[in-house]
Amino acid sequence: MGAYPPGDVLSDTWTLSLNGTPTWIQLEASGESPGQRQREVGIYDPLGQRLIVYGGSGSDDVDPVGPGDLHALSLDGTPEWTKIRAQGTGPSHAWVASASYDSVAQRMIVFDGQQGFALELSSEPTWHHFCDGELRFPSSYDSLVTPFASEPVLVADGVFLSVGDGAYRFSLNTPYCD
Repeated sequence: MGAYPPGDVLSDTWTLSLNGTPTWIQLEASGESPGQRQREVGIYDPLGQRLIVYGGSGSDDVDPVGPGDLHALSLDGTPEWTKIRAQGTGPSHAWVASASYDSVAQRMIVFDGQQGFALELSSEPTWHHFCDGELRFPSSYDSLVTPFASEPVLVADGVFLSVGDGAYRFSLNTPYCD
């Protein structure tokens, strides 16, 4: 998986207007943006009125693992990027992550292909590591970056993901191990 257009790693931000004919509009956001990225993941945090993005990498040749950092784009008023400095230890495979928003527990669920993590958003942003006992994914994270992997779907008390010819479930009731 590379950047689109091929060879380009972009740093711009766009919004899709759904009034009338859908139209893409480039946002002029201020602040500390994530910079040029590919493969980053994000969620919409409705309580904080913000987009939260995690991980990604600048390019396969320069930084294949990615910085593993977090940024938020405020959606109230003028769009502004801020860097989130979370407590705890987040995912180690920042360039192969997938994410979902858990509205019940107000947290960002991130899978790095090998392990599951939660970024608690209700107070001071804090990473937590889920116990491995409930993970239902293949043992190799490489299988999660194939064109046959779907984005995770959060339904009721679980996250579901299809990879190749298999489907995997992760329980949102899985305890933290940190």
